[in-house]
Amino acid sequence: MQFAHLADTHMGYRQYGLTERENDFFEVFNQAIDEIISERPDFAIHSGDLFEYSRPPTRALLTAQHGILKLKEAKIPIYAIAGNHDVVMRKNALPPQILYKDFGLKLISPNNPFYVTGDLFLGGSPYTSIHHSQSPLHR
Repeated sequence: MQFAHLADTHMGYRQYGLTERENDFFEVFNQAIDEIISERPDFAIHSGDLFEYSRPPTRALLTAQHGILKLKEAKIPIYAIAGNHDVVMRKNALPPQILYKDFGLKLISPNNPFYVTGDLFLGGSPYTSIHHSQSPLHR
């Protein structure tokens, strides 16, 4: 079994306030999607910080949507988990990746911490702030 792993794409980040740097993040994401499609893995996973902000700019949302739809058209399942940049720091808030559920993105979340497909078990835990942790060690 082969899979593609992405993380920390930080789309929407305008490093140093430069539009050119923001464009770099979009370009690299698009290149990664094209490379995944050319390699034809069994699935892809994005393990956090798809976006720079929990309320990403429209262009970042559209770029992610386009990439996810390309993977869907290529019949490459995509899983994602929210990172600290993706999470609104409010209890029960939803990460922006939830928008792509109907486009085929499978979001690993506290409500759905794992997926089983055939003989594949894929699970994880999204970023949780120490302030929102339920652990007695963090109270």
